Amino acid sequence: MSSYPFTHDLATLLDTLRVLNIDIPSKIIDAAQRLTPHYVLSRYSGKGIFDYNRERAKCCVRDAEVILEWLKSID
Repeated sequence: MSSYPFTHDLATLLDTLRVLNIDIPSKIIDAAQRLTPHYVLSRYSGKGIFDYNRERAKCCVRDAEVILEWLKSID
């Protein structure tokens, strides 16, 4: 049985793909690092808040789309 890291850090989770010899482009890691705080704060109340505006929301959606498109492209 394999063990996986207990984390909500998206870049760390992506890094686990390296054991499958999958190279993760730096733009994907960067997008994951930008999204992680938003994910963690939405998951754990009381850890802080972001003041969201249209531009911040667009950036989050754009980063998520970049990651999803890359994941879909993996053979």
